[in-house]
Amino acid sequence: MVQGNLPGSTTHPQPEIEAFIPDDVRLAIVIFPGGGYHTRAPHEGRHYAEFLMAHDVACFVVDYRSGTDGFRHPAMLEDALWALCGVRNWLKEQGLVVPVGLMGSSAGGHLAAHATVAAEDYAVPAPDFFVLCYPVIALDQPYGHSGSRANLLGQDASDAQARAVNPVYRMGASTPPGFLWHTSEDQGVPVANSLDVARTLTDHQVPFEIHVYERGGHGLGLNASFAWGAELVRWLERFAG
Repeated sequence: MVQGNLPGSTTHPQPEIEAFIPDDVRLAIVIFPGGGYHTRAPHEGRHYAEFLMAHDVACFVVDYRSGTDGFRHPAMLEDALWALCGVRNWLKEQGLVVPVGLMGSSAGGHLAAHATVAAEDYAVPAPDFFVLCYPVIALDQPYGHSGSRANLLGQDASDAQARAVNPVYRMGASTPPGFLWHTSEDQGVPVANSLDVARTLTDHQVPFEIHVYERGGHGLGLNASFAWGAELVRWLERFAG
């Protein structure tokens, strides 16, 4: 149903995209589940989509390529941007003119952030906003996620290669607004990752909202004891038509 078009790409990935379309579409979000670039966690894809669809958000969950299937960067980035183009094309075909954002959790958060800042490299317009749930951002020390690094770049990747795909180094005044949440107890992906994004967006005067919750581990999704989903829905109202 959703066909992408990635200008300037030498490869043409066609990731599977599962669509969740409400009767009244006010926004669209392309969702990248987490999984350390190893797998895709259903509770960070379909569950988000079902929740947001109830709030008039069209959602598109992307089954992007993974490192454990033998793929490496930039395959995942190209899948993300292909999906963004495909969703925009589909919305246009349906006569829907709505803002389109990217959303990801953990390693999917890295992919959402990376696609947001690297879109211009492929002549793709950046998304209108992004949503990061306990995202992997750094892939090097002191708080980089080693599993995501190995699956994205390979076991022998250098620190320079890891820094090259850290989204904060590409963020600037033209970066779209963002929503982030994390827990301070997260041992899998430390909260410093989200704080790096918040600090960088602050430096460039880019609007954002961040929620750091005291309790909770990594990979909570909507199963958290706090209502981050309600906070996200409230924040998204600024983009809804």
